Amino acid sequence: MDYIYSQRQMENAVLLAADLYKRLYESGTVGGDSSCVTQTIMQEACNIETWLEQKYGHDDGEYLDHLEEYERMLEEKYGLSSGTES
Repeated sequence: MDYIYSQRQMENAVLLAADLYKRLYESGTVGGDSSCVTQTIMQEACNIETWLEQKYGHDDGEYLDHLEEYERMLEEKYGLSSGTES
């Protein structure tokens, strides 16, 4: 199966994946194997653009802060501990 993602969606996925992949995989909330976790991260990376546009408008200059906000929302959505906890 072929997937086509924009450059921005791939960048979003990498930023999300860096922190979330292990926690999603270990949590069991996504279900399945690493492929399920990867697809979940890609779907959320695609959703970020719509969320950013609706909440903050186009390219407001606070992109990285907004990604952190989105990540906190995902932590709640998937029942993950905060990335800042030890």
